[in-house]
Amino acid sequence: MKNKIIFFILFSILFSSCESDPIEANIQTTVQGVIFDNVNQEPIVNQELIISEYKKRFVSDGGTAYDFIQNVGSTITDSNGNYHLTFSTSGKGDYYTISPSHNNLIWNYYQDKLEIGNIGSNNVFNYNFLKLYPCILTINTNNIQNIPLHISHFLTLNSELSNITEYNGTETRTIYIDKNTNQEVKFYRNITPNNSQIATIVIPATNINQQTTFEINLSDSDFQ
Repeated sequence: MKNKIIFFILFSILFSSCESDPIEANIQTTVQGVIFDNVNQEPIVNQELIISEYKKRFVSDGGTAYDFIQNVGSTITDSNGNYHLTFSTSGKGDYYTISPSHNNLIWNYYQDKLEIGNIGSNNVFNYNFLKLYPCILTINTNNIQNIPLHISHFLTLNSELSNITEYNGTETRTIYIDKNTNQEVKFYRNITPNNSQIATIVIPATNINQQTTFEINLSDSDFQ
């Protein structure tokens, strides 16, 4: 019993020693940069960026967890894609990040949260994003079996694409496309619990800087 108590005390000391102290309050830090589309050679305008505050803590597997505290600032890019923001530490956190808010009209190449390492100084973060354009799909189903159909498009969030439920009818969905390249839209259906089929539709590159439309006619023969 005595050994268990000693072990618990030693573990508690070790645990507390791995907890970092918060950064003191009211330290001003600047973040700035530009968000640009290098493919289309144009700035990304009105893109929101958010500054978030976290507290690091020790976890039992030897790693580090980051507990979210609050957002401490936000800004948007101007007509040239530039942004500039000064925020203050709260005295509660010890880890700060900058991240672009979700925007259906850009592809961020998986550039998500970045650590702001120079607290109390100036930090520069430049991003290369790809501008996307809405494409409204008119989807005509012709006596399709094994409804519903799940839709997938690489540049569009799955949460934006609800299933097709009409076996013989017309439904519309919006995807967000790169105007410079052909786009694939995939439709999935389950034949049995262990067997599914896919229909792949190719949308040619639009090369148009605006919303477009595309009509899809689906039948059972399109699925493989």
